[in-house]
Amino acid sequence: MKNLFSIVSSFILLVLNNYSSQAQTYSLELEMDSIGYINKVVCYKIGVTNTGDQNFYLAGQNYRLFYDSEKIEFIEISGSSCLPTGIYTPFELVNTVKNVNATGTGDLPFEDNLGFINGYIDLNDTQNGGLFIEPDSTLYSARLCFEILDKSLEVACFDITLANEEETSDYATAFNEISVWNGPNNTGAAIGDEYFNIYADTLSDCVDFVENSFLECNDGIDNDGNGFIDCDDMSCSKPAITNIQILNPTQASCPDGDNGSIVIISSNTTRFSKDGGINWQSNGSFTDLKGESYNLQLINDATGCFSDTTITLIPVLCDEICNDGIDNDGNGLIDCEDMSCGKPAITNIQIINPTQASCPDGDNGSMTITSDNTTRYSNDGGITLQSNGIFTDLVGRTYNIQLINDATGCITDTTVTLPPILCNEICNDGIDNDGNGFIDCEDISCGRPSITNILITNPTQTSCPYGDNGSMIITSDNTTRYSDDGGITWQSNEIFTELTGGTFPIQVINDVTGCTSDTMVILTSILCNEICNDGIDNDGNGLIDCEEDICNCENKLKDIVYPNIFSPTNNDGINDLLYIHINTNIFENFVDIEIYNRWGNLIHIGKNQDIANLWNGKQTQGGSQVVQGVYIVKISMFEKNSKDKIIKIFSLTLI
Repeated sequence: MKNLFSIVSSFILLVLNNYSSQAQTYSLELEMDSIGYINKVVCYKIGVTNTGDQNFYLAGQNYRLFYDSEKIEFIEISGSSCLPTGIYTPFELVNTVKNVNATGTGDLPFEDNLGFINGYIDLNDTQNGGLFIEPDSTLYSARLCFEILDKSLEVACFDITLANEEETSDYATAFNEISVWNGPNNTGAAIGDEYFNIYADTLSDCVDFVENSFLECNDGIDNDGNGFIDCDDMSCSKPAITNIQILNPTQASCPDGDNGSIVIISSNTTRFSKDGGINWQSNGSFTDLKGESYNLQLINDATGCFSDTTITLIPVLCDEICNDGIDNDGNGLIDCEDMSCGKPAITNIQIINPTQASCPDGDNGSMTITSDNTTRYSNDGGITLQSNGIFTDLVGRTYNIQLINDATGCITDTTVTLPPILCNEICNDGIDNDGNGFIDCEDISCGRPSITNILITNPTQTSCPYGDNGSMIITSDNTTRYSDDGGITWQSNEIFTELTGGTFPIQVINDVTGCTSDTMVILTSILCNEICNDGIDNDGNGLIDCEEDICNCENKLKDIVYPNIFSPTNNDGINDLLYIHINTNIFENFVDIEIYNRWGNLIHIGKNQDIANLWNGKQTQGGSQVVQGVYIVKISMFEKNSKDKIIKIFSLTLI
């Protein structure tokens, strides 16, 4: 069964092998390259394959082919080189013969109706050599194209083969020749220039031109080689518009203006569109059209080719519609800009500004609007509307005036400003009532307190240890009350006494207007001499009481002698009582004694140093004997001269 070619998948491959014991051997391949389905042009390419085991440089080539001219006739046979033009000569077609009776000239294929083709390519650059071919590599060197004579053929079948015949005849020497470059100006024949009675299989196939014609017009390739690609090629039958008849819309179709029409006359057309290919119909007649531009598109579904053009219908000038955004009557004015729409026209606005009589509100202003073509009025940009143009009880500000003609929906806008009346300043409403640029207490008329002077006296040593004999006297205008703590507490006079050093947030107020003034006052703290028994850093150096060298506490503690072990439980009369020895020349002859167990519990409190108050190892509460162990003793006494309180803490082991 014959095979039908498709442009996507098929190719014809024919190989002619030559045999030799020499190293530089080759074979030729004949392979289908392209098919022009519409112009019926079939092209082949010829490849040279190095079948030896050594590299060689391709030099000149001489190609000869046979085909069956009874099966198919060609209008034209053309050839071209696939090799670089600087290195090789162009392909030259030497001879073509068809319909030759070659019977008896040799064992030729297609002898009764032999077709013959002969062409060659020479090496141009004999100094540097030709293209390099490695073993088992193929180089495509030439391309042959055949245009079929009978253009009405839907399916064409043909037989073609590479020639290789030892005999000669009137038309040619029937074998192929390949030469190689062996160095500058030195070329020789590759194995294959001898005569052989060997033929490759004849290519015998058919091509369906009709089935593949659509693909050819949309593949981006110049399939027939005439310089025109796809639909630019006449063979693809691109739609051709021969005439367009148009009728513009008339007044009879107002307000829509849509009775225009377009009739397209064309060839090679199967479908028509007036919107650039979005919608299609099978004929070229379009009706019910408005005056606008139409993007016409025509398509030939057989080849996929289309043509485009633009046609503009002149719109009909209808009466103006006042709210459609269109210049219906064509006078250049759209909607309410057209006089026929009766847009409101303001002829006069009478205004009366607010007067002092309306203070503090200042709202006795008014305006009266006189206009044409107006049914409703607004002074707030159309938020609220009224049927007349009189507006009263207005404060001084800018008003957005809007007038409307309800019959056409047309609107006119403007702004009107009434200057505000300058009323007396109100000191707590957040408004510049008198219009001088100052609001509330910033306005001088509100009598804001003005501090003119503050006389301060810092604390002195005479107030130690508290340092609280500082004072301040505030002098200010428009003031009824004073505060030194930011308004938390108030007094009616300006004198503050018994102040320590620190920062004071001063605030003064005018109770008549509610206005206040603020400032900060700093009194310098006095650094008192250290008191050694009050738990306070009196002199401000970071050291408290006995931490100060001035207190001399360590030397004083040397005059206190105490044991670290005593034994009240053995009743041996030795160390049975806790006795602390105190220098009575330095300390008062009485001592406070506190004793704690190891858990921090107070177990004994004693006074003075007489025998009756010495600790005997028993708890103050209950009188029970304590257990052996370590106890903490705290003693407190007073120095005779300074009256400083001295504290000593030590551990005591009871055994």
